[in-house]
Amino acid sequence: MPCPICQIGRSRLKLVTFTEVYGRTLVSVPNTPAWACDFCHAVQYDSAAISRIEALVGQAGPPPNRNRRHPVSSRQKPSLMSPKA
Repeated sequence: MPCPICQIGRSRLKLVTFTEVYGRTLVSVPNTPAWACDFCHAVQYDSAAISRIEALVGQAGPPPNRNRRHPVSSRQKPSLMSPKA
């Protein structure tokens, strides 16, 4: 199939990694079917696969960002150890 972006290359169905930001969380889904151009490298994801991904993310909301720093409350601050004499 000719590439709809550059009109020069040919789009072929490949498995690629879908990456999208939902809210403040990065979602990455490997092995997502997509049409990729061999000339301009434009990628158009398969609409059925995107619908499934959005349905899964939409049901539970974006996954929690476990790498986000949480503020430390005064009760959780580590106590300073006094040096041993």
